[in-house]
Amino acid sequence: MPDQTSTIISKVWGMCGPLRDDGVSYGDYLEQLTYLIFLKMSDEYSKPPYKRETGIPAGCGWSDMNTLKGAELESKYKSILETLGEQGGTLGKIFQGAVNKISNAAILYRIVQMIDKENWVSMSTDVKGEIYEGLLQKNAEDVKSGAGQYFTPRPLIRAMVWNHEAEMEEGLFRVSIPDFDKRAFREALVNAFCHRDYSMLGRVRVEINSEGMLISNPGGFIEGINADNLLDAEPHGRNPVLADALKRIGLAERTGRGIDRIYEGSLLYGRLLPDYSRSTSTSVRLFIPRGMPDRAFVRMISEEQRRLGHPLPIYALLVLNTLKQMHQATLRELAEALKRDESRIKAVVEALVESGLVEAIGNGRGRNYMLSPKAYGRENTAAYIRQKGIDELRYEELVLELARKQKSIKRADVIALLHVSPAKAFRILQRLVKNQKLTLQGKGAGAYYTLEA
Repeated sequence: MPDQTSTIISKVWGMCGPLRDDGVSYGDYLEQLTYLIFLKMSDEYSKPPYKRETGIPAGCGWSDMNTLKGAELESKYKSILETLGEQGGTLGKIFQGAVNKISNAAILYRIVQMIDKENWVSMSTDVKGEIYEGLLQKNAEDVKSGAGQYFTPRPLIRAMVWNHEAEMEEGLFRVSIPDFDKRAFREALVNAFCHRDYSMLGRVRVEINSEGMLISNPGGFIEGINADNLLDAEPHGRNPVLADALKRIGLAERTGRGIDRIYEGSLLYGRLLPDYSRSTSTSVRLFIPRGMPDRAFVRMISEEQRRLGHPLPIYALLVLNTLKQMHQATLRELAEALKRDESRIKAVVEALVESGLVEAIGNGRGRNYMLSPKAYGRENTAAYIRQKGIDELRYEELVLELARKQKSIKRADVIALLHVSPAKAFRILQRLVKNQKLTLQGKGAGAYYTLEA
């Protein structure tokens, strides 16, 4: 164990003696340590490079108490616990009934300062697990407390630490945003066990780091399945009896469409898609990237699903996510990006236009699509306006380029070039004339435009 790690653990464990002398049990110390470290980690997450919305109310953060001493610190800590216990959602559940059990203000100050000097977010789960496991073990061995039944092994502690979860308020509703969607993780793990090749040596592996989560299993894709057709292929598995058993006990999707849940786990939060590209003939490797959620995108999806009363179809989510990445795209570009037939994508896109989630620009084959203002949110309306304006600038550049090549241009040329209505073609030409980039020549049906001399 590295010296720095040993020092941190020693400091935390070293407070047990003074607290025991003051009547605070190991269990009570563990409880208070959890509250304090939670507040410190929330403070770290609220600052760069994370800049997360933690949900901690104003006046109840770590920075509101970490410089205080004596009775002032004790009073503030008590007030923070009471306020957080009154909050809704996950935060309120964590702090429900929380009280300060460290009555010695001097010891409380020492613990706060000890926690304040460390960066707990960047600290490995092994170190945090070691700290908590040690205290739980001490508590379990404490004959007076009789608390052996509460000892929790480190694997379970580690499982509770790795998947941070934030909350976003949406009107009267709260939307949970985990680092990794729980249903997606469950389905990915179940798939790895269910579809692995048990005739091959090896094990199912789950690796989690700062970049994301990798789940791999022995055995390549089943015949007829590949990374490009996962969402369309007929559900069938390598181990049908095991698959049926997992469905019966509720661990696997009864429809056999667990792959949809895996993709939804990223799509619902506006994150990058799950990646199977590193799979080989002897191993299926699924990588789920970490990423900051797009809150405006999450809000748009959440509102639409509540309006519909059911989840959005997987291909609707895929189209929305692709437009989010590409900003603007034609039907052909969307079909190529998603590797699907244009006719299938067209039906999905037009339904999204009808629902107001997507906007259409232009007509015919040159028709472009972009996300509606809902996807940008009130706080980022400028991005929507800027993105939409890019199309107008591109139109003008294309018109000028054609005028240069032909030496002149007519309204009919603009309509054919941009696939826009006659009225819009006229407005584009008039704007170029006003900006002294084109000159109108003639009148009526024979009118045409030339480049400004």
